[in-house]
Amino acid sequence: MLSGHLQIKKEHYYAVLNCKRPDGHRFQKWISTGIAVKKGSKRAAEEALIRFRTTYNEYGEPISGNGSTDSKPAPRKGRKKSPDAQHPSPAPSSAPYGDMLFSPTICFPGFLTRNWK
Repeated sequence: MLSGHLQIKKEHYYAVLNCKRPDGHRFQKWISTGIAVKKGSKRAAEEALIRFRTTYNEYGEPISGNGSTDSKPAPRKGRKKSPDAQHPSPAPSSAPYGDMLFSPTICFPGFLTRNWK
């Protein structure tokens, strides 16, 4: 069963479920309960939260009819990054002091020549 809590947003109760992706990163899944915030409706929203916690698996997907909640979902389809693809390096700065960030001898004179013990 997932952990979760109730939140109020736009005068309605929302169930916030704490899920995880197949790679292990966690994320929150927000599900509207459809219950308006008014006196006496919090208990109904809490019951809806319990229902959502039992109908979704740990990956935030609705549980299928076979009852298996521990199986990992199939990997998502999409464009895969090639292993040699890296983030592009930042463009050189046009600022007057843009190069000082990468030069320890300019930022810290004597850094390389000091006798560190």
